[in-house]
Amino acid sequence: MAIFRYFSEEEHARDLIEHGRVRFCTLGTYHVFEDKEVRRDPSDGLLRYKPEGGVTINQGDRTFQNNMAFVSVVKVNDIYVYCMSNKLSEELAARFNSPFCVEIQHSLGFVGRIRRHVRLRSQLDHANVFAGPIDYRGLDHEPGADWALPERLAFIKPAAFAWQEEFRVVIGNKGALGVENVDTHLEADGHNLAVAYEERDPLVVKVGDLSRIAKLRKF
Repeated sequence: MAIFRYFSEEEHARDLIEHGRVRFCTLGTYHVFEDKEVRRDPSDGLLRYKPEGGVTINQGDRTFQNNMAFVSVVKVNDIYVYCMSNKLSEELAARFNSPFCVEIQHSLGFVGRIRRHVRLRSQLDHANVFAGPIDYRGLDHEPGADWALPERLAFIKPAAFAWQEEFRVVIGNKGALGVENVDTHLEADGHNLAVAYEERDPLVVKVGDLSRIAKLRKF
């Protein structure tokens, strides 16, 4: 399966192809990204569930709805993502303001290289490198067990971003992707959870020359 990474600068696109420089950013970075409604998403790494009437609360033998949303959020400053797309299109290039695109023709081979190089990073969780398409959801989508699984929350985004058809690779610092390593809250309308963002340097993983499985496209 082919996947695509869009770039605003040709030199950055060629750097990926020729040197395999893969630049991961934290989920928290996307909470404060400058290009609002394109790459910026204050809900990245966050699951928000609010069915009609709000979530149901069980209190002893009483059950009631409280018109609030259930929120579960990962450690956004300790989980890194590399964002790509499943789609090659002029529309995406225009909306991302990125006229250069690297087509990775073999996604499994690309992700496999990242896995091998992650093993060399002592601060990272070596056992868990996740990759796949984003699951776009509305507020009424029941979370099931996903709320407790950071590796699932990192792949859930609001339906408003579905136009991106995103594919991403997710890695984390040690422990960041552990089961139930999340913060949960009930959230009232108009009081969206503010996640504490901490600036972190991008994580650069160098996977080597990709010219056999990657090519440059221009729009």
